[in-house]
Amino acid sequence: MVRDRPEILFLKVNFVENKAMCKSLNIRVLPYFHFYRGAHGQLESFSCSLAKIQKLKDAIEMHSQPCNVGPSKRVGGLNL
Repeated sequence: MVRDRPEILFLKVNFVENKAMCKSLNIRVLPYFHFYRGAHGQLESFSCSLAKIQKLKDAIEMHSQPCNVGPSKRVGGLNL
């Protein structure tokens, strides 16, 4: 899926090493996905098991449209 969407930036966060940040983002179960788009900030977030993989695919399709460039947003200690 990642190879099919080179325009999408996937970031992996080590939960054990970044517990405070994960807690601030209300991440309680893994895996967990957040979708951001430029100046729009966070668009959607959800946990996703193998049984819900279609939800992840649908979110990638919905949020993969080009965005307008705007100021970045700071989320959980990261500039996006």
